[in-house]
Amino acid sequence: MATPRPNLLLILTDHWRGDSLGRLGHPAADTPHLDSLSSGGTTFTSAYTPCPSCIAAR
Repeated sequence: MATPRPNLLLILTDHWRGDSLGRLGHPAADTPHLDSLSSGGTTFTSAYTPCPSCIAAR
């Protein structure tokens, strides 16, 4: 029997700082559902873009 493929959920947001989730240290962030998702998966805390404009970088 083949190994089942994992589920993948990619959430892209705009204009967030690195600590915008409550789980990542923002004192006023109330993001319980995103915190739960990120604690059970992979969270990328650093990203680099070749373009300073958000839309073109996607």
